[in-house]
Amino acid sequence: GSSYSASLALKFASDFPDGISGVVAFSPAEYFSKFGWSRSIITTSATKIKCSVFIASNANEKERWQGIYDAIPGQNKSFYLPEAGGKHGAKTLWSSFPESTAYWNALRGFLNRYTK
Repeated sequence: GSSYSASLALKFASDFPDGISGVVAFSPAEYFSKFGWSRSIITTSATKIKCSVFIASNANEKERWQGIYDAIPGQNKSFYLPEAGGKHGAKTLWSSFPESTAYWNALRGFLNRYTK
């Protein structure tokens, strides 16, 4: 997922813990309070995630997803954050951006480690 859909993917992984084998989330955050949901719905939901999770974002977004990441139990999770720059959401993977190779390498490492 990317941005809002990344957060929804994490929510679905929580709601269906035995039906989802992994989540790749680019720039997730607590986006949904403006729609009447709790300000911490994704973080609270993350405590029930059983699958492997990969999170990536641009360098300035970590504080938006760190609490969500920390709430995910277990060790089957990883994240990638560039030292500087990057893009919001799945744009990080677009080959037109110089940082994309590093994001792809991190994602491939996650997939190689956590998928069968």
